Formats: sequence, C-alpha cells, structure tokens
Amino acid sequence: MTEVQADLERLEAAEADAVARGEAEVSRFNRAHAERRRRELAFRQNLPTGPHYPWQVVVWRLGDAVWLSVQGEPYSLLQTELRRRFVGRPIIIASLAFSWSIGYLPVEQMYGKDLYQQNIAVVAPGSLERGIAALTARIEALLAEE
Repeated sequence: MTEVQADLERLEAAEADAVARGEAEVSRFNRAHAERRRRELAFRQNLPTGPHYPWQVVVWRLGDAVWLSVQGEPYSLLQTELRRRFVGRPIIIASLAFSWSIGYLPVEQMYGKDLYQQNIAVVAPGSLERGIAALTARIEALLAEE
C-alpha cells in the first residue's frame, strides 16, 4: 500500500469518526484532504515510468514574438524569467497545453513547505528552473535563425 493510499484511509476513518461525534468542521477538513489524496492517486496512475518526465513544449516564432505552449501548470517564474532574459521580445506562454498531466511545476523554494501544489507535483525540486534553462537555449537557437 502506498503512503498516499494509507493517508487516504486514515483521513476517511477520521472523517467517519468526526461525523459520528457530530464535529462538522473536523469532518469537512478530513473530507477535503481525503479528496486531495483521491485525486493524487488517480493522477499518479497515469505517470510514465522511469526517473524522467517528458515535459511537452512547443516553441515557435510569429513576427517578433516567441510563443510557447507548455504542458502542465508552471509557476509564473517561467514567464517572468523568460521575459527577463529576452527583454524587448514579446514572449507569449500558453500553459496547460497537451494536458495537465504533468501537474504543477513549482519553484524549487516551494518544496518542503507542505503546499498542495508541491505535494502533488510529480517533478523533482529544481525541475522548473532546469526547464527554464532548456527553454532559454531553445529560444536562443530559434532567434539565431533570424
């Protein structure tokens, strides 16, 4: 049994106990957290095997602008950092492209803070920052074709 499954069962039992005791607020808390665990279990069933997650990204140029379609939901650092690196160049980013299946891409500093986005992230700390570096190289190569 996975840690997530065990936590789900614990939360479901705690919710049932709270209902039996008439503790509505405690019941709601446990129900909400149990739902998070159910979503996490469903989400993790479709992950690829192996140590790497293939992040789907498309980068193209239209006029002076660089457009990016990225899988999942990266933190805004992706946009702000790329715009900082390419000052004066319009950078348009469409997240949630290809699907949400990679989930959140939090900044490295958010890991270990017991936040929902970090807790369900399937990528390791620093993945967003490594993605930004890779996208920077791709954009530089694209612009070198001018």
